[in-house]
Amino acid sequence: MLSRILLINFTKIEASKLKLPEKTEVDRGYLSDVLSYKEDYDTGDFNKNLKKMFQVYFPLAIHEYKAIFIKLHAVPDLEKEFVDKVESYDRKYIDDFIGYILDRKGFLVILLGNYTSKDLFHLGIRGVTLHQTIGRDKTVNSVNKEFNKIFEELEGEVIMPTENYITIDSGEDDFYKKFSSAFLIKNIYKNKADDILGCYHNDSMHHSDCSPAFFLLPLFRNSNIVITKLLKEFALYSPKFLPEFYEPDWQSSNKYLPLEVRKYEEEINKIVEKAKDLIGEVEIKQKSAKEKYKFLADLLTQKNDTLKEGVIRTLEEVLHLSVVDADKNKETTLNHEDIMIGVGDEQILAEIKGDNVSYPTSGHIAQLWKHLKNKKEIERGALILNYDINTEPEKRKLAYTGEEEQQLDDIIFIDTRVLHDLAIAVIDYGMAAEKAIEILFQNGRIEFDLEEYINSNNNEPPDKIKK
Repeated sequence: MLSRILLINFTKIEASKLKLPEKTEVDRGYLSDVLSYKEDYDTGDFNKNLKKMFQVYFPLAIHEYKAIFIKLHAVPDLEKEFVDKVESYDRKYIDDFIGYILDRKGFLVILLGNYTSKDLFHLGIRGVTLHQTIGRDKTVNSVNKEFNKIFEELEGEVIMPTENYITIDSGEDDFYKKFSSAFLIKNIYKNKADDILGCYHNDSMHHSDCSPAFFLLPLFRNSNIVITKLLKEFALYSPKFLPEFYEPDWQSSNKYLPLEVRKYEEEINKIVEKAKDLIGEVEIKQKSAKEKYKFLADLLTQKNDTLKEGVIRTLEEVLHLSVVDADKNKETTLNHEDIMIGVGDEQILAEIKGDNVSYPTSGHIAQLWKHLKNKKEIERGALILNYDINTEPEKRKLAYTGEEEQQLDDIIFIDTRVLHDLAIAVIDYGMAAEKAIEILFQNGRIEFDLEEYINSNNNEPPDKIKK
């Protein structure tokens, strides 16, 4: 009999790259994110509300699958693919999932992505609450000892920072009993702050009796590696249930071979330890270099004083210009976001602004003119602007387009993305600082395409390792 595996919210490409035994059959399904908000709910009608909340497509009944992998992550193209197959969620699906877990009908693995719902009750899991990640903690540590170090091996595949932290509610006595042997929840991954990133259900405190029913895990860079490894791991606990994946560890080990073979394993371990030491030394140097150039990242991510400091350091340390922070100059009444830049014999007044909005107002331009009016001996001014700071720089749209474009004619408008790319051109690709200054301090919108510059000049970083 074939082992059926269900992949929910996985693309065709992901499924096609999954290397499984010939006797395995893989189906793909779909589960939507939450569709309605609480104000749309009907009081007291749980099933009606449930149908409003989710759309679903499972090719077969849940119990037909020996393992189910659900990626709770929005993939717009999947919604289009399954639009003609989906149906409204029903209470029966919850009951099926609960039965799947309680009756040990298979293994349920849930990968937690950018999902709206904060609980997983619709998947048969109670007593677990998801909290959207607020901090930027990128640490991930395996705290599990029961799965032959498989999750320790997969640490490097975890996408960090994760999308969710997990809280286990021990009050669900009818389903979870956190501190007894029945329905025990055990942690898999934590960060340094002790937040839970992954856990699993088990019905025993003893490793030899391990019989997990569901796993809650973060997203991984390569889900297929995780799926393959987990299926082999599940087969070790249930060889007859997943015979296609059963690969006894002892058959491939060196335990029963002569010392001549096993001594190489010791050599390999020594090399690995030495490599770890070398990697540690390089990581220290990398950290130091990252701190050295943090001000360049600040150009794209910060505002207020941190952004101003980043701009000043870029102009001084990369372009070798003279900069005066107006806030520290006691003789001036200019606002703290102004700086004075010496470019040759000219003094340029620059207004530095950081803005969260995707399309900044022309008020920033008006403020620059106001400050120029108070400083009559200065003829030119620059607006240095970092905007839409929560959006990846490549995806930000141009500011001040259309009719507003003409407001830039008589000022220098520097998008901090341009300032950043010019700094990279100087640091990494040998552009002369004088050339960067020439580009940077012209009237109007300053434009510079780093990729075009690299390609047109056939430039490479001086220290690039050629293989």
